Amino acid sequence: MEVKKGTIIELTGDNLSIEKVIHIAQGRAKVQLNSQAFDRVVEERESLNKLARREEPIYGVNTGCGANRDVRIPDDRIDEFQRSVLLSHCVGTEEIHDDEVVRAILVCRANTLLKGGTGVQAGILKRHEDFINLGIHPLTPKKGSVGTGDLGQMAEQGLAFIGEGEVRYQGEQMPALQALGEEGLSPLTLGPKDGMILCCTNAATVGHMCAVLYRAEKTLWHLDLAGALSLEAFRGNLSPFQDKVVQSRAFAGQQKTSNRVNTFLQGSFLTEPQNQRSVQDPLSFRCMAQVHGECHDAYTFVKHALEIEMNSICDNPMFDAESEAFIHHGNFHSQPFVTRLEYLGLQLSSVTSMIQNRLQRLMNPEFSGLTKFLTNDPGVSSGFSTLQKTYSQLAAEIRHLANPGSLDSYNVANSVEDHGNMAPFIVQKTEDILEHLETIIGIELMVSSQGIDLLDKPTLGEATKIGYHSIRQFVPPLEEDRVISKDIKEVKTLVKRNEIIQGMKFGNETFSHSS
Repeated sequence: MEVKKGTIIELTGDNLSIEKVIHIAQGRAKVQLNSQAFDRVVEERESLNKLARREEPIYGVNTGCGANRDVRIPDDRIDEFQRSVLLSHCVGTEEIHDDEVVRAILVCRANTLLKGGTGVQAGILKRHEDFINLGIHPLTPKKGSVGTGDLGQMAEQGLAFIGEGEVRYQGEQMPALQALGEEGLSPLTLGPKDGMILCCTNAATVGHMCAVLYRAEKTLWHLDLAGALSLEAFRGNLSPFQDKVVQSRAFAGQQKTSNRVNTFLQGSFLTEPQNQRSVQDPLSFRCMAQVHGECHDAYTFVKHALEIEMNSICDNPMFDAESEAFIHHGNFHSQPFVTRLEYLGLQLSSVTSMIQNRLQRLMNPEFSGLTKFLTNDPGVSSGFSTLQKTYSQLAAEIRHLANPGSLDSYNVANSVEDHGNMAPFIVQKTEDILEHLETIIGIELMVSSQGIDLLDKPTLGEATKIGYHSIRQFVPPLEEDRVISKDIKEVKTLVKRNEIIQGMKFGNETFSHSS
């Protein structure tokens, strides 16, 4: 899906995708609220206003929250109570999300509000649209939730809606009231359920998760490319990627990696069997499709659940306008979608170990047939010897981060809320895994490029040639010992910014920043 800057994406409550969220978050598109969905929200609000002051207890509307769920709120203090809910839930930490993630959060929340079932006032929904399109970004903490609604983060974001707290606007941090004034907007006044609506949502986790999953997809492109270039440097055997092997085991991810590697290596010297050194390579080369592939399958597994979540009703209580009733439930619990990231983290940790082993084999003459540590002057020059320490530490940190965080559940709200999964932490640690993995993939591209040079630059595949020349544009061959930390920074940047694979076309796949 190619999106030109200034494109309008309509939010309906039903068809939001990660790609659309990213287009909007990165400023390539603005949003428009679907008129039919918006009119339905207005009708729901009218019904809610009638019910709010009835005798029937409605959680968070005319009763307290959490452990105060049985405390009745007087009718004349219902609006006051909603403001109190918002203020009391502002418990986030000082570390805040960047503007792109804040925009993703706003988009995801606006879409779920359009889905209905909240009774939100129209002004709150329109204010989401205003903030996205005008570039007003409420300061939103990264921490403040145990995975059953992002209360702490979203409450602090909600302050900007009532003209309190701070925002980033036109590149500056300022009081929300000032930014509202510069755009001719007035602070909103909260009514029944509005404070709850602003803070009791998973949108902080969902929006951040969109950004992390988008990053993961791009990282997996580089992962397969780096593996293919290492195969060339190692003069590996391509029989594990033959069509008969690929078709004999119907795992989609395995087939995806195999097809990519074959496409990346089209025209390569490796496609001639006499150039492959061994009948059977170490598992880090031979089982690349199986291990890389499971990362692809894990990504798909997570994406499917996340896109269900961003088009669902999760507010508690849910307002059913048809029966004019409030339904108390547990749809706010993030278990169905966020813990899938734990599985993705495990697969990324496993593939990190595989990369680590490929690098070790490339630097070992007994396996690769190349010089020790890939230096032209063994003994006097250390080559990439000490580099092993760096990627080994990063791999160890990834293994630590891959340990499950969702099992660290604690009772809160006087044990009324007695289960959680630490959703924001899971998303953050997955992002940290990707941060380290991008460095390790960059290192693999750099090391395999050195191996290619030691082979006297054989004919490379269509894609691996691009990868090799991209590296060599910024990192020269290691002719003699030099400060390698600068090279690590360069290759990490190339991977992180997707500069190596931007615009590549392979079969029915094309990589672009807007893909």
